[in-house]
Amino acid sequence: MGEYVSLTIGKADFLSRKNSFGELLLLFSPADIHFEDVEYNDGEKGVRRYFKTTVCKAKRGLDVLNHTYQDARILFEANKQEYIEYSEEYDDSFDLEYVQNNYKFEEWVKAIKKYAHEMAFLETDSYREWYEYFKGKSNKTYPLMEQIVVNSLPYFNDDTYFGMNIEFGSVWDVFRVILDAFDNEQEIILDYTNLYEGGWCEDIPSSDLFDVEKTIILTEGKFDTYVIRESMKILYPDMVKYFSFIDFSEYAVPGSTSYLCHYLRAFIAAKINNKIIALFDNDTAGMVAIKSLENIKLPPNVRVMHLPNLDLCSNYPTIGPIRNENTNINGKACSIEMFLGQDILKVNGKYEPVLWKGYEDKMKTYQGEIVNKKCVEDKFREKIKRISCGEDIKPEEWYECQMLLEQIFKAFCKSIH
Repeated sequence: MGEYVSLTIGKADFLSRKNSFGELLLLFSPADIHFEDVEYNDGEKGVRRYFKTTVCKAKRGLDVLNHTYQDARILFEANKQEYIEYSEEYDDSFDLEYVQNNYKFEEWVKAIKKYAHEMAFLETDSYREWYEYFKGKSNKTYPLMEQIVVNSLPYFNDDTYFGMNIEFGSVWDVFRVILDAFDNEQEIILDYTNLYEGGWCEDIPSSDLFDVEKTIILTEGKFDTYVIRESMKILYPDMVKYFSFIDFSEYAVPGSTSYLCHYLRAFIAAKINNKIIALFDNDTAGMVAIKSLENIKLPPNVRVMHLPNLDLCSNYPTIGPIRNENTNINGKACSIEMFLGQDILKVNGKYEPVLWKGYEDKMKTYQGEIVNKKCVEDKFREKIKRISCGEDIKPEEWYECQMLLEQIFKAFCKSIH
């Protein structure tokens, strides 16, 4: 005997574990816990305990963890090869040409989305009816990939999940495809009431059960890290668990463009297994640094990137060295300060200008820095404090920060659907 806990979308359980959460809390944080008073049919009262997130948040988290369509395709191709090898040996009627023409990734994705949606909203609560419904579809009149998918439904397990043997990858690679069958705001529920009442878990699960392998974000300095970390807490609190940063303050770690290159080389040399994002400023010094790394063979767990180009910076006020003018500072002077919000950058309706400084011969251009830099940074810290004290978030003031965070989230995502 025991109790099951499941990830539920609509009326269907898509992933289940017995007597423990297993890895199902990968998609959740303690902030996603809900308690709800309920009254049962016999009049007894109790408490429903469950986690709740959305399809959008789950997809974002899985993408960061590198469970993407690219990984699903790799899993699919390994299964296709196994299917061919097995059929050639044991199926006398096997038609290789038919399989090559019909065992296709795109068709598998289409079948997953179709039947996942049907599972979630099928008008029955009976597993027997589900079984009969799906088995009725798994015949030779249906396309090959539909046959393979529905043959695994609804009693899929960890070895064959939506037609795939997941020994070649991860169940989350398939689940990421499943999620695209639903609207972004569709809820995903993990009800652990029975698990708790059966004595298999605590009222509030221990924090270590939510742990995932974190992506390390390396930046040029303390303030860059502060901006990314605090903005993520405000705009995407569900994503905080997936990232970690160098603590510049507590351990007196120096920061600069050259130090970032040094840290990156050291991490690579140490063969750190975590995914690593080296985030440079989108300025002259950052471009020089990135160019200097071109002769290094980066391992697959490392991404080198710079702050994204901004429309705001395509026509920005500058001072000197020859004349004052509005110009494109992307790639020359676009530092983290440009992502703090136009409410921070403007004084009396005008942007704090960029001051051109030293000339960089390698890039044939100057390096620029915003004037009144400390004042700009202090204004942002005050904005963070106001939000923390309950001030409403104004989306227009966070547009650039949101754009930056979304680029970070997609650093390892090679989605091809």
